[in-house]
This record gives sequence, C-alpha cells and structure tokens, in this order.
Amino acid sequence: MSGEHQRIRRQWQPRSLALGLGTLLGALMLEGGLRFFPGSVVAPSLENEQSWRARHAGTGLALDAASEVFSPELGWEPWPNVRTPGLTSNSRGLRGDREYAFEPSCGVYRVICVGDSFVFGEGLTDVQTMPAQLERKLNDADRPRWEVLNLAVRGYGTDQQLLRLEHLGFLYQPDVVVLGFFEEDVWRNALSFRDYAKPYFELADGALAHLDMPSLYLPSFARWLPARLIGPGFLLLDLSGTRMGRVTLAILDAMRDAVVRHDARFILLIIPRQALPWRTGIDRMLRRWAQQTGTPMLDLHDAYLRVGAAERKRLYKTHWTAKGARLTAELLAAQLRALAVAGLPRHCS
Repeated sequence: MSGEHQRIRRQWQPRSLALGLGTLLGALMLEGGLRFFPGSVVAPSLENEQSWRARHAGTGLALDAASEVFSPELGWEPWPNVRTPGLTSNSRGLRGDREYAFEPSCGVYRVICVGDSFVFGEGLTDVQTMPAQLERKLNDADRPRWEVLNLAVRGYGTDQQLLRLEHLGFLYQPDVVVLGFFEEDVWRNALSFRDYAKPYFELADGALAHLDMPSLYLPSFARWLPARLIGPGFLLLDLSGTRMGRVTLAILDAMRDAVVRHDARFILLIIPRQALPWRTGIDRMLRRWAQQTGTPMLDLHDAYLRVGAAERKRLYKTHWTAKGARLTAELLAAQLRALAVAGLPRHCS
C-alpha cells in the first residue's frame, strides 16, 4: 500500500467511526422517542384502540343503539332481533327477520353473502338489499330452490368478514359463499381501529397472525411508514407489494381455503367505488388473485360500464341504490345458476 493510500486511510478511519457512532446514537434516540409515541409504531390507531378497549372491554356497550353492539372477537356485530322500520335482524344478527336452521332443507341451495355496508344494504330496506333481491331472482324459476343469507356487517374489513364467516357463517352449511369486496376494504385490513376497536392480522412466516407490540420500535415504524404515506391515494396504486396488500391477499387465501374445506364454492364479487372508465390498482390486484387461484369472479367494474351513462348514475348514492342492488343481484344470479348447472351438491336430510 502506498504512503498516500495509508495517509488517506488514517484520515477516514476516525471519520467512519464517528459516522457509525453518530448513526447508532441517532437510531437509539429515535427508538427512545418512538416509545413515547407507540401509536406510530404498529398501526395508525393503536393508541386509540388500546384506550378504547380498556374503556369498553366486557361492557357489552352498544355502538349504535339501533343495530350494532360491541364484540370482543369481531370489534362489533349486529344486534339480534332488531325491529326498526326497514331494518330487521333475526335471533343471530343476520339481516332480515327470517330464521334459518343450521342444516338446509333437502334440495335447497344455500348461499351466504359476506361483505360490508354494500352487501348489508346501507340505506336500503330489508327487501331492497342485494342478497334479498338475489334470492327472489334465483327463485323466479321453479326448481332448484335457493336461500340467500345476508352475513354482511357495516364497516367491516375483509379480516372481520373472515372471522364472522368462521364464527357463524359455516354453521349454516352453505353451498356457495359470495364475498362482496368493496375496494376500500383493503385499507380497513391495515387498521386495528376504525371508529371502534377491531381485530386485524399481520403476516408471520407467510401465515396470518394477530399482531403484537414489537420489541424494537424503529424497524416496525419503518415498515409501517409506506402505508402511512399512501393514505387515501391507495386506490391508484398496485398494493400487492405493500403490507396491507399482502395481508389482504393472505386473508383471501384463508377465506377461499376455509370455504373449500367446508365443501362449498367461493365467488369473488368486486365492488368498485363508482363505474370509473379505468381500473384501480386494487381492482387489478383482485382480478390477478382470482385468475391465479382459479376463483370464479364477477367484476362489477366491467358490468357497470356496459350500462348507459345516465343509468350508471342511478346505481349509487354513496352505497348501492335499490336499482344498483337489483342489477348486481341479476348479474350474480346468472353466475350462480351456471354453478348449479355445473354441479353443486344438494342437501338432503
């Protein structure tokens, strides 16, 4: 090594050491600072969530005196036996006042619809909801007979929809499970608190797991930073490489696998915000997942664009109007009849 090289090396060694020590000291200071603000470490709402759980755990507090109640497993769930003008629920909190035996009658195809406020029927009467209109449409002909159960809950993410399906839905032995996936549900899957505390998942070694508080805050903060920066602009992006996208795809895998284990068929119903002329990143992600897994899919983006522009405006009023729910029911009924022709199992006692 030349004398010049040795001189340069002697000059840079203390500078490199100082830079390394400075970086380490800065990281330790940031780690310490983050421990004073833990809500920024895991989920944007963790601090609120922990406070809310502490105040309400075990109280059975009603979230909406008319329709919803606190649930330690699901965050919230519909009140049973609701009786209000236009909105009722049965003894197990399913929309509508009809009771269902866990085992379907002989020769009846049973469909369970899971989802959020779109499938639930926000702003609609019981008979105007998409599942109710779907049942009437399917039973226009004589046989086979169909039952359509509305398992949806307002404000749910796909994570809560999976848990409600596992806790309650599979007890009804469905032949088909329809997941109504509203595009904003991807964002909800990244939250532990949305108006109220809710369960949510993280990926651990490729499998879904509930997220615990990390031992080191700085790496967790860096991992959550992209989701915080995305914010409401997420619709424009391909989220399959983000945490919320990966978790959402893992939830879809888990739901599809659970449906198959229960000897039922799974259909993905993609619900756009509006009938936009372009596809969102979420729409592309969901279509890609359905194609890769061989999951039957009804993408309402395509179907709505085939309707005239004036007619499309009457499909939404924030959520589906009765007309929007009816068109969706008609499209879904055609797909379900095709499944029946291809061979769905028949229940017989």
